[in-house]
Amino acid sequence: MLRFDCDGAANYDPPAAAISAETMLTIAADPRHLGARIGFTSVLHTWGSAMTHHPHLHMIVPGGGISPDDQHWVSCRPGFFLPVRVLSRLFRRLFLEKLIATHQAGRLSFFGDHTRLADAQSFAALLAPLHRAEWARVRGPSQTDSSQASRRRSVGAG
Repeated sequence: MLRFDCDGAANYDPPAAAISAETMLTIAADPRHLGARIGFTSVLHTWGSAMTHHPHLHMIVPGGGISPDDQHWVSCRPGFFLPVRVLSRLFRRLFLEKLIATHQAGRLSFFGDHTRLADAQSFAALLAPLHRAEWARVRGPSQTDSSQASRRRSVGAG
């Protein structure tokens, strides 16, 4: 597992929020999927519910977007927004490309037992299995109105 410890959100490189946004915009615009320009709100959380360092992103996305000609709303299919596997694979490719570029630019630091990863071959060997692995993502239930969203409870809250 590759872990990035950062002092603050401004230090995340490559920026997962920007890569997530690029992924969503690209796949939603593709006519094989939604064929529309979408909007969304993203929030970067750097802590998990156990108050440990756990950077992750939440996105709120409407169920459709504006047609390429700006003339009408394009709704997604009921209960389905965009194909998870397609999103996952594009995100994986973009993230790894940007991570490798960040390494090549000398913007990653390694400490302790991980100093060997500063070497390009060692870093490439670490990443090699990640190019083929299926990356997981968590999707919350679709919310059709604000009353449903307000009734959701956080796991572990109490």
